Amino acid sequence: VGYRHYDAHGIQPLFAFGHGLSYTSFDYENLVITPNDDQTINVDFDLTNTGDRSGAEIAQLYIGIPATDDVPQPPKQLKGFQKVQLDAGATGHVHFVLDQRALSYWDTTSHAWTVAAGTYQIMVGSSSRDIRLTGATIQP
Repeated sequence: VGYRHYDAHGIQPLFAFGHGLSYTSFDYENLVITPNDDQTINVDFDLTNTGDRSGAEIAQLYIGIPATDDVPQPPKQLKGFQKVQLDAGATGHVHFVLDQRALSYWDTTSHAWTVAAGTYQIMVGSSSRDIRLTGATIQP
């Protein structure tokens, strides 16, 4: 049980996974998703401290793996996070790299990690319920 169960069943938890309090606020902007020749995916975005004091934000990266009737998947899965310390008004750049393992699921039939063909949803936010940027990429 956890955020994946809550998401799959439409349950609103009292405190979302990754929820935290801060004395400042942050904006997420400029999401860029770049598939690479080495079968990795770069995920880049800018994070701006819009408050009047310095603070830290833990940016979280989630993906949605394509689901089928035979292979159900949770709506999103945490694949990375970064703590970013920013002064008031400052903007920082956040960079994640998704490798093939991050895009895969355990196939109980073949007993191997498998990358599903289809559209992968990319989601970035401050918690599992506070997604600020979304995009997609296609795996052949």
